[in-house]
Amino acid sequence: MNSHGAETVYKRADCILHDGPVNPSGYGLTKYEGRTRKAHVAAVLAGGRKIPKGWHVHHACGVKLCVNPEHLRILSPVEHSRTHAPEALPTLRHVRLAASMTLKELARLSGIHKAIISQIERGRMNATRTEIEAFDEALGCRFESRALLVNTEER
Repeated sequence: MNSHGAETVYKRADCILHDGPVNPSGYGLTKYEGRTRKAHVAAVLAGGRKIPKGWHVHHACGVKLCVNPEHLRILSPVEHSRTHAPEALPTLRHVRLAASMTLKELARLSGIHKAIISQIERGRMNATRTEIEAFDEALGCRFESRALLVNTEER
């Protein structure tokens, strides 16, 4: 493995492209510290940078096979989703993960059962106004109600 975290690389412009195995989503795969990882994640780690749990490595160049550390940004899930869809609102799950909070912790802080939170996060249930207010308080943020709310009836 080279210092960029890929078995073999070649250059195109200023991208350094991984040419090893590729997953079905088009991201390079490599072995790093005994585990198979996405090549761009391995490149960041090999460069000595730390990735907080739940955070993402974003290709600023937009090239999925690029392992040039200068092109790789460590972003929270909310920042990453905004980068790809600036008009999209963060979801409850994005905000919870960005806060490094488990479902159980959010349930305890919000007073909402974790099964309900799970259903809301998976899009199987809509949050009520009261639940959104509880999430705002527990997570220290302000959700746009249209991101979570369709059901106006309280449980």
